[in-house]
Amino acid sequence: MAMLAKNYRNVHGRKDLTRCLFQFFPDDMTTSDILFLCIGSDKATGDCLGPLLGTYLKEAGYQNVIGTLDAPCHGLNLQGIVNSLPANKQVIAIDACLGQEHNLGNYELRVGPMRAGEGTGNNFPPVGHYSIHGFVNVHTTNVKLNRDNLQTTSFGFVRKMTKDLQIALMARFPLELK
Repeated sequence: MAMLAKNYRNVHGRKDLTRCLFQFFPDDMTTSDILFLCIGSDKATGDCLGPLLGTYLKEAGYQNVIGTLDAPCHGLNLQGIVNSLPANKQVIAIDACLGQEHNLGNYELRVGPMRAGEGTGNNFPPVGHYSIHGFVNVHTTNVKLNRDNLQTTSFGFVRKMTKDLQIALMARFPLELK
């Protein structure tokens, strides 16, 4: 399966995101080829994009999901999860992130792994064949302020971003009929 080399930055809104997902992932990649790794915690509203997305995907019938509100993938268990990922799946790592003010509400699609927790001073292992970042709040040079920004992010804002991402991913990777 060939990887596409083009990354997408500042993807905004459901329509733009859906279009970019179709261009970003290889045409022959199907739902059975992938695993959604939804990283984050519900203990900070800004960090719940991943587990909220995982919950929405599971509720829609997707089985290839790790990281939900009930069973999150976060800093305490990320290393163990990374070590147990199936080798036969293309991992799409998804996480909230902090960025510049003009990026808020946007997404970034990257070929290759992400490092979850960078903005809050954590040093987690790189994970994913592909990564999707959702910019939920502003990044600063102050790690404590970054943590505060994640704590005080509007849940409604994160929920809207998550729903847009869910709908776009489900359009690109529809459930396969059995």
